[in-house]
Amino acid sequence: MVNDTAGNARNITTHYGCLTLPNVQAHAVAYLRLQQREHQASVCLRKLIIASITPKLADRLSTHADDYTVDTAAVAVPPNAPIMIEDGTTMLYSLIKLVSVETRATVAIITKKLSSLDQVMESVKSNVEDFNVAVEDLISQLNARSIEIPPMLENLFEGYACCDDLKFVEYIARKQEAYEDSTINLEYGELMKMALEKYKILVDKKMWLKKTEQEIEILALKAEVVQLMKKGSSKPTPAASGGQQKKSTGASKGDDKFAWKQVPPADGDPHDKKVNGKEYIYCPHHDTTKWVLKVNNKGIEHRTGCSKLKDSTGGSAPNGQMAAALANVMEDAGTDTHQQVPNEENP
Repeated sequence: MVNDTAGNARNITTHYGCLTLPNVQAHAVAYLRLQQREHQASVCLRKLIIASITPKLADRLSTHADDYTVDTAAVAVPPNAPIMIEDGTTMLYSLIKLVSVETRATVAIITKKLSSLDQVMESVKSNVEDFNVAVEDLISQLNARSIEIPPMLENLFEGYACCDDLKFVEYIARKQEAYEDSTINLEYGELMKMALEKYKILVDKKMWLKKTEQEIEILALKAEVVQLMKKGSSKPTPAASGGQQKKSTGASKGDDKFAWKQVPPADGDPHDKKVNGKEYIYCPHHDTTKWVLKVNNKGIEHRTGCSKLKDSTGGSAPNGQMAAALANVMEDAGTDTHQQVPNEENP
């Protein structure tokens, strides 16, 4: 333990943010002068640090050698010759400060991360164990600086809710409901422990991130929507579709104007009528247009000159009994089996 400026004992590994370099150096000088067990421990710690870090980090640390080299000469008048010793505790403090960048914004950044745990969950790809480690590390960094930990429960609930495993999310939601209903009391540490245990259970059962039938259906629907959107994006250019669109519009107007020709007469209704000064008769042999001119523009009466009937009789015009039979058929409702009427019969 090292005393801070106010005389409070601090653990150098957990509350390094509360200590200054002079605090640690003064502590080191005190036990190094005694040549006791603390001195031996300092030597061991220094050797352990050098053996544990990478050569690159060791080179960086060596540039701060003045910070962890202290003068252990006894205070005297006149001053004694300096006795410079590399101290393990001060070296550890220098190493911590080296890898933990200290700026005025450090605390604000840590606090912001703790309030955005949904992003932390996303960064660890829904691994709850890694998520907990990241949260504990952020909390430790605040503790090291004696900064009050912000309310964590709501932040943790939000973070866990962003996990990709539906069963885990439902489990956390039940805990949140029980907490909000005052059914249970929770501290953030307890919630993290429960979450980790649930995660391990699901992993052991090989159920972690296993899709439910509902999720599979949703994914399939999403895939279909994506495909439809891709097809919809490949539209014809205005130049290519303009003429066709204009033509279709005209046809639509024509269809509306002559829509009545497609409607056969009801039972008991007459099979001839007059529209816009023209006489029409009903012919069941035509496909979409049921009403045709009684006499076409060549003066041929439709009852005896129906081109669709010619097609059905091998191309010969009806005569005699055939004409009479045709007249009877045209008086009755029939089924259509032919194509569009030529312009001479159906202008």
